[in-house]
Amino acid sequence: MHDPKPGELVFDLWDYRKKPDLIARGQMRLMQLTEDDIGDFEEIAKGPALERKQRQWLQVQKAKDADLSLWVNEPGWREEMSEWEFPLHFIDFETTRVALPFFAGQRPYQTVAFQFSHHTVAKDGRVEHANQFLLASADQHPNIDFVRELKKAIGEDAGTIFMYSSHENTTLREIYFEIKATQSAISDAEDLLAFLRTIVRPSKDSVEQWSPVRPMVDLLELVKKHLYLPATHGSNSLKAVLPAILNESEFLKSRYSRAIYGRNQEIPSLNIQRKTWIELDQNGRVMNPYESLPDICQGLADEEREQVALIEQQQLEGIENIKDGGAALTAYGRLMYEDMPQELRATIERGLKEYCELDTLAMVFLYQGLQELVSGPET
Repeated sequence: MHDPKPGELVFDLWDYRKKPDLIARGQMRLMQLTEDDIGDFEEIAKGPALERKQRQWLQVQKAKDADLSLWVNEPGWREEMSEWEFPLHFIDFETTRVALPFFAGQRPYQTVAFQFSHHTVAKDGRVEHANQFLLASADQHPNIDFVRELKKAIGEDAGTIFMYSSHENTTLREIYFEIKATQSAISDAEDLLAFLRTIVRPSKDSVEQWSPVRPMVDLLELVKKHLYLPATHGSNSLKAVLPAILNESEFLKSRYSRAIYGRNQEIPSLNIQRKTWIELDQNGRVMNPYESLPDICQGLADEEREQVALIEQQQLEGIENIKDGGAALTAYGRLMYEDMPQELRATIERGLKEYCELDTLAMVFLYQGLQELVSGPET
């Protein structure tokens, strides 16, 4: 029997809670599983949202048949899309919780929201990296300014707001109650609270309840319900979904194989000068755009690089390329705790901004790819 490929082992089965039982019975590969191993579930059909066990069996079936084609619930996606209002807003937050607080009056493990990125898609299809925020100063707690800037970015229209996972909702919900607790010291507290109540869902056990008129839409939950991409090997992480949807969409491959993204380009960026997002590997597959983020020192003059080189071995260890949330948190922590040259601080901040920008752009790619899959190619 051949060595297992990614996605063939039971370890890869999404959200399956009885893997130890399978392993104990010698069922190490997905192709060894039967419907009885998954449990009772309705026959998979397009229209209704996939339930958890249906999605698990779909993954098993694809592995058994060596079927690499995607499964998309076109009726389900069309129904979801019919409720969206333009302009569409795609947001992503970078936050941290640390045991040793950064700021006076902050509790251990209290959320600090230090960065967001925001892309928009207009009704005519125009894409723009519209706003961003980054505050990494040990002298200023960012949370209130974070909400103020977010309100300016997405609070002026009724467009649908998208996140990927519930992290953004949870973060804003926590800041809501932080503002409530200190509102006498915040001049615009009532305006900020009113804004948050329009987009944030309270928790079921919250002491204060409200009904947001414009609740954020979680693209992750929609992916789980209406899309399965075998190339993700059971993962629903945006980092896995992005290259998979790029490889499936002829529209995305055609459009973003050109250098149309960047400052003063057809699709404007706040950070990136000029970028071609579609690059192919030796097998003709689209490479993961997160792997193309630049070296953290890219763009510095030679003399500036020499200054950075004196300390980068100690201060840049582990964050040469900010490609994931963990590295972003490490970078932010160093900006907060360490005394470093301004040139080095600027390069780290630029890396953070580009990483967060790609997170919201990846959501735009997902939206555009799905538009093509369920409605036909965009013009």
